[in-house]
Amino acid sequence: GLRKSQDKLHQESSKIDTQKARSETLGGSSKRDIDINQRQIASVEKEVSVLKLENEETIKMVEEEDQIIDNIKTSIVRMRREIANQTKERDICRQQLGLVTKRAEQIEEKI
Repeated sequence: GLRKSQDKLHQESSKIDTQKARSETLGGSSKRDIDINQRQIASVEKEVSVLKLENEETIKMVEEEDQIIDNIKTSIVRMRREIANQTKERDICRQQLGLVTKRAEQIEEKI
């Protein structure tokens, strides 16, 4: 979307330059031709301003999407860290259970 919008913006800007150059070289042209040219220039300039606005909106949307992606990445990192901590805790609990079981077996043997 952004690339297409920027290409269109460039295209319309080129049209304006062409129209302006054409109207400047019209020296001996009729007033009617010059008026038509100026209306075309105004129309293209209006289209360019609309495209610029769309371009800015597209950029803002892309930035918002980037922020959302960054937030998701941060959440994933946090979750992975939490999983690692829980895995460590589980391993410690297993070790402790093993020690308690061994101790219980020793006590049983004595009895």
